[in-house]
Amino acid sequence: MSGGSEAPRRRRASSRTSDRKAHDVRWAEIVAAATAIFAERGYDATSLQDIADRSGILKGSIYHYIRAKTDLLAHIVHETHEMGLREVRPIAHAPGRPSDKLERMIKAHVRFVCVNPERTAVFAHDRKRLGLEERRAALGNEHAYRDLFEDVIAAGCADGTFDPELSVRLSALHLLAAMNSLHRWWRPGGAITSEQVADHIVKTSLGGFRGTSHA
Repeated sequence: MSGGSEAPRRRRASSRTSDRKAHDVRWAEIVAAATAIFAERGYDATSLQDIADRSGILKGSIYHYIRAKTDLLAHIVHETHEMGLREVRPIAHAPGRPSDKLERMIKAHVRFVCVNPERTAVFAHDRKRLGLEERRAALGNEHAYRDLFEDVIAAGCADGTFDPELSVRLSALHLLAAMNSLHRWWRPGGAITSEQVADHIVKTSLGGFRGTSHA
């Protein structure tokens, strides 16, 4: 077989790879711009023109990547949910004492929120701008993340580590609400470090979960 056709094929393959990389870079820029503006203004107050301006592209170019603004929101919500699960799920499923696992989960979640405040804001405040079917497509089980915390808290209640009279669901909701609110007030470089925040939440939450019998 002649090798004369190999060079053009390599050039075409290289060109396709380069185009794909450029496409992926531009998509990442659009997602980053959308995330930032949704967090600043809210989903409803953000237009595709705003996102195009922030991305430095023409508005019409965005339609090479999405059909509508909701596609961007769905992508951000899905990606944020998956990122969070990757941080916390291995801890929840690992062997160990519930109190140790919950401490590590709290610290992982605080770290995630402090590193990704804009994503957290969009997920917390705008995911319900998606329709029910859109949310199901983006999230699968919308409560999968909370379920991990509930499972560990329930295990602690069952083995006597935590107060058996605790409401497992209320405890998980309260804990996640406290951590998710960090994007509203915590700032890097401020007087309070993210590690101090995590340690405080661990101390106050786990102390309360244990109840007076473990004081």
